[in-house]
This record gives sequence, structure tokens and C-alpha cells, in this order.
Amino acid sequence: FQQCSKPVILCYPDACHIIYRTSPVLNGSWIYQYDGTNFIPKFQLPDAAGAAASKGNINAIAFDKPGTTAYIVSRKNHVIYKASYDMATGEFSDVKLLAGSFGVTGYADGTGTSAQFNEPSQGDVDEEGNFYVADRGNHCIRVITPDGEVSTYAGQNKAGMVDGIASLAEFNNPEGCQFGPDGALYVADYSNHAIRKVEDGPAQP
Repeated sequence: FQQCSKPVILCYPDACHIIYRTSPVLNGSWIYQYDGTNFIPKFQLPDAAGAAASKGNINAIAFDKPGTTAYIVSRKNHVIYKASYDMATGEFSDVKLLAGSFGVTGYADGTGTSAQFNEPSQGDVDEEGNFYVADRGNHCIRVITPDGEVSTYAGQNKAGMVDGIASLAEFNNPEGCQFGPDGALYVADYSNHAIRKVEDGPAQP
């Protein structure tokens, strides 16, 4: 296996067994595919204008259950991308910015570029194709629909350690989240040194 001098994200869609990684350079915006010997550059993420992004710090690539859609998180650009994926050929297409304001930090629910994140990190996709992502700098878990509508799933946009109803819970720099076999969403709550479990959605008290 090829050695990497920098931390990277390795991923593959279910039942496909093709491995992808992000740029070995911290701020790189390239996605690479492993061909059995080397990692081959596949494509570069776009910026807000559609040109090649000069940086990315890609923190996650997550595929939906059918393996036809990929969500890509650019942590330092504070945005989520969406791409079509062909499992037969291993090719990505129609790569576009789905949610977030490119290069701008903030906290706002909304659709597309009206939504804002603060260092979104790793996430997972549910059975309906919604993408859940740990919004590290906003201390909460956000959910993005396939159409780019962003809402807060759990947390209050403030650091803390509080259990309870999802909308009243508090996290401290959550780094990632993933669905378990029981259907619950498990959160790596980095600065609280804990694994948290979210069983229900953002019900109000």
C-alpha cells in the first residue's frame, strides 16, 4: 500500500471496493482513486465561481446507500459538495456545491448557499439520502437533504456537555457522526472526550 506523509481520508462506496482518498496536502482539493498500486488524481473540487478551488482540507466523503451519490465535506471552505457516482466505472460527475457559503464561517440554517457552517467535519448518510455532518465549530450536528436544505439535528450552537432532547443537548467540537446498526446516530464529541448517542430527531421540549 502506498505510504502517505500527511493524514488523509480513505473511503469506498458499499459493494464497490474502490478506495478513494483526499489530498495528502492538508489544504488540497483533489480526490484520488487507488488503482491497486498508486493513487491517481480524479477531480478537483470547485470554488464558489466554479473554478478549481485552491484549497479544500477535505474532511469526509460519504456515499448514499445505493452508492450513486457522494457527499464531500470541505472543512476549511465550510461547505458541503454533492456528486453523482457511477459504481460500474468508479467515476464521479456533476460535482457541485450543495450547501454552505464558500470560505465564510457562520451558523445559519437554510437552503444552499444561504446556510452556513463552521468547520464541518465527518458525517454519514441515512436511508433517505440525507447527509448528517458534525459541524465542529458550531458544536452541533447538521442535516442536509439531497436538495440542499440545511437544519440543525442536535445541539445548540454553543459548547457544553448536556444530554437530553436533541434540540437542548450540547456538544463540544464534535468531530464526526455515523449511524449504527441500531439506527441511532453516534457522535464523536471530541473536546468532551465522549461518544454520544442520538436516538431521535430535533424534537422541541
